[in-house]
Amino acid sequence: TLEHCDYVVMNEGEETALELLRALDSGTLDKIPSIQGLTYRDGSGGYVYTPRRAQMTEVDFPLEPELIHHWPGVAGNFFRTGKLRFPFPVVQFSRGCPFGCTFCLGMRQLGKLYRTRPAQAVIDDLGRLHGLTRFPYAMFHDNDIAIRKAETKELLRSMIRAKLKIHMMSAFTRIDSTKDEELWRLFDEAGVRNVFFGVESLYQSKLDEYHKGTTVRAIHEAMQRIRSFKIRTKIVASFIVGDSEDPIKELALIREFFETYHEQLQRVVIQPLM
Repeated sequence: TLEHCDYVVMNEGEETALELLRALDSGTLDKIPSIQGLTYRDGSGGYVYTPRRAQMTEVDFPLEPELIHHWPGVAGNFFRTGKLRFPFPVVQFSRGCPFGCTFCLGMRQLGKLYRTRPAQAVIDDLGRLHGLTRFPYAMFHDNDIAIRKAETKELLRSMIRAKLKIHMMSAFTRIDSTKDEELWRLFDEAGVRNVFFGVESLYQSKLDEYHKGTTVRAIHEAMQRIRSFKIRTKIVASFIVGDSEDPIKELALIREFFETYHEQLQRVVIQPLM
């Protein structure tokens, strides 16, 4: 990345970015080596990694779309480029993940400490985003929106009461959340149309190797529970391929999974192990 810019802000960026911008604005470049969570090149071209910044405890930062300069809007962008492009608003309710799946950046990037924002703050963000985009779709970019289910349910109830103009949402959670039927009925009523599951593999040995903390049987039981709920919310099932002794069989298992649960699936996503 440093081939294209002067500084890279690592991991959680809000505090680091503010310190960096203040140093650059004031011309006090001598302060930059003391800014935690930063990577840059020194005068000789060598890479400098400052110490990692401690996990933030406060993550309730309201989105300010007016900071996006020269945003032309959907219509303005079409007249300027001749292409109809819709933005995809992203909002955050929680940050961090207590799980340690070996392939995932989430825990390493945002830490294990799970932190949430007040429901009203999220509602306000969604209102601001709709004001910017006039688009009914948005995504919760949390690693798992339902680690603390009581708080998630209160958020969903708040969304239902608010009658949001953004009413078609996507979110991420784990398959064990399907044991809570009330949660999933609230997903449906609040307009969470797609829920992303990291299924990852239908080989138990791979699930164990990834430290996924689940079983192939539990995956099928979760899909069967969703079928029994008879809700509109669909599943986006994500798989990791490229780390099995029989990749053809692996793909065949994924195809069989899709054929078995296609009525509950919005789509299947196949990703290479990197």
